[in-house]
Amino acid sequence: MLNWTECPGQEQAANGEMTGDYLTTGQVAERLQVPVSMVVHLLASGKLSGTKVNHRWGVPAAALKEYIVAATASRRGTR
Repeated sequence: MLNWTECPGQEQAANGEMTGDYLTTGQVAERLQVPVSMVVHLLASGKLSGTKVNHRWGVPAAALKEYIVAATASRRGTR
């Protein structure tokens, strides 16, 4: 089950990572516990909101939170 327990975007940024309120596809994949390719698919299909900058996706922390809340609600509705 997905939970929103972390404060994304607040961790120290290493080389190549986005800072502030945006997360990289790798950071999103880690939080969702899915492959990066799945995150890219979610972004390309519009199921997850993001912005492409210099050929890299940036996912607003708020968009990830909304996605997790919606996915959790959807799961509860199907049981």
